[in-house]
Amino acid sequence: MKKKWFVLLIVLALVGILAFTLAACNDDEEGPPADDGKVTVTFVQEDKTLRTEQVEKGSAAAAFKDYVPEIEGYDFLGWYAAPSLMIPFDFDTVVFNENTTIFAKAASTDQPVDDRTWYIAGSGKGEVLIASNWGADLKGDDAEAKALFELEKVEGKVNEFSITLDLFEGDQFQFLTGFGGSTGTYWLNQHGAGYLTTRTGADGEEYFSAQGGLGDTSTKIQNINVLVDGNYTLTLKTYPADDYENVDKSDYDAEYPDAFFLSDVDYISWVRNGDPVSGPAVDDTPYDFYIKGELITEWGSPKDAQYKMTETDGVYTLTIELQANDNFMFYSYDPVEEADGALFIKAENLDRESSAEEILDSPESGNLTVSAAGTYTFTWTRSTGVLVVTKA
Repeated sequence: MKKKWFVLLIVLALVGILAFTLAACNDDEEGPPADDGKVTVTFVQEDKTLRTEQVEKGSAAAAFKDYVPEIEGYDFLGWYAAPSLMIPFDFDTVVFNENTTIFAKAASTDQPVDDRTWYIAGSGKGEVLIASNWGADLKGDDAEAKALFELEKVEGKVNEFSITLDLFEGDQFQFLTGFGGSTGTYWLNQHGAGYLTTRTGADGEEYFSAQGGLGDTSTKIQNINVLVDGNYTLTLKTYPADDYENVDKSDYDAEYPDAFFLSDVDYISWVRNGDPVSGPAVDDTPYDFYIKGELITEWGSPKDAQYKMTETDGVYTLTIELQANDNFMFYSYDPVEEADGALFIKAENLDRESSAEEILDSPESGNLTVSAAGTYTFTWTRSTGVLVVTKA
């Protein structure tokens, strides 16, 4: 009996020692931080922290709306929600329920005068964009021909350029200073949808979107796609001292740096002045239409018969073999002028209900894609712009 009590005492002693040891270990370990009901708000400019504040969880961001930092060597331009500096931070609606970082857009104080000539290039239904034909006239030396597309310097403003024109739903355009490269195909100082200060009007309606581009296209150089007809004034503000080369682009060419310049501070603002001054023009150029794509032509523009649509009474047709996951579009070609035209057939033209389920769209580029290899027939009616695709 004494032996049993002795064993029991030893067991109890060991249990006590183990419990004490575990408690001591737990005291030494750092447990999860207590929720004190506060979150951290951090204001940064590039890799520099400008200000850090502890605020009550649930606090309104509006308390910091008027905060303007002093940044040596820079002019403060605004607060943004992400490092890309494309989406303004909404102080009026945000509530701090978690740690939040707010990013400053700032431009170098010392800016040279921008002596570049800026142009609009695109395609659409208005007089300017139909004539533009994606900048065809900008490749020559005819100053008079270029004048229609030139942005004017804004009087009394530094490095601001504007143009007023009619735009229609489906029109697409960008700004640039010209073309360069050994073949004259590089867009110089290209400014697209990523530079828009906003795509939405004060009424909450979306007036513009980003669409299109070949290859690895940054949003900054995607086309500005028009969603609402109107007469618009578009204004480009530049900060040349802050331009940088996009050396990570797959086709980067150090001999032509202007073709790869980007900016985190340039911007395009816009005002809709009202309805279009004139109705949409009709582009009745007798174009031929060809397919080109990532796999089928490696984005080249061959004029071989196998890539050409046949035309009968305004209806264009092409039957062709495609590989799975090809990304492609149809482009126009003016056989008289021997130049590419201003019309394209892309995903926006597709009649989905009447087309094969294997036909998809590429959201980033607006091009067409196929989910499976096979023989496809494309039928496009020019008068309606509707494309129907079937699979054999």
